[in-house]
Amino acid sequence: MRSLTVFFALMMVSLPAAAQEYEQSPIQWMWDLRAGMFLPDIDSEFGGGAKPYEDIFSSDPKLAWRMELSRQFYRGIGSLGVGADLGFFYRSGKALLEDGTKSGDSTSFILVPMGLKLVYRFDWLQTTYHVPLTPYGKAGLVYNLWWITDGDGSVATWDHDSGGGKARGGTYGYEFALGLSLLLDFFDPESAGNLERDVGINNSYIFVEWTYNRSDNFGDDKALRVGGKTWMFGLSVEF
Repeated sequence: MRSLTVFFALMMVSLPAAAQEYEQSPIQWMWDLRAGMFLPDIDSEFGGGAKPYEDIFSSDPKLAWRMELSRQFYRGIGSLGVGADLGFFYRSGKALLEDGTKSGDSTSFILVPMGLKLVYRFDWLQTTYHVPLTPYGKAGLVYNLWWITDGDGSVATWDHDSGGGKARGGTYGYEFALGLSLLLDFFDPESAGNLERDVGINNSYIFVEWTYNRSDNFGDDKALRVGGKTWMFGLSVEF
């Protein structure tokens, strides 16, 4: 515990002097790219022990990607902005026969989430005391495009007594996230100043983020549930 206290004390003392070497330009935008292991909640909508997603694609999480751009419209005790993001998730497996066994035919599940959200970053400690850690939170709405393909890449179809259909659609929902960013400029403020002067990037971060996504058309029992919980890691820049 004493060593941790000394570490934070050194951060508080050493960075202010380096931070005075250049004056930052105004910050208006933030961009980030993040990735994490994701398992959609599709099987949670089925009763009686049915797990079609697990049977076809397995229950192992798969890598998902998200990219976000936000505009900061308030800067005071922290910053507040509105952002939009776009993601991608892909999973392949083997289609099932009528008896429930796997066939030799390939199938894929593709998910493209698109979100609109508010973003609050408590960077007051960073801007006032030069502490390089910034907690933040996000909340907003999300729309998830999804489709399932056959082995030839075409959208799969199904046949029911009530009529067939295409295995594609979209599911609405909401999500929120909590995260913690580490300011990379802290480790090399001189290079950070050069980066701002040359290309206009004010700050660079690495971060960890926990996201909860509930996408079921706001409680619709017939919706494909494509939300879930996931930890994501990424890189972000302010400019």
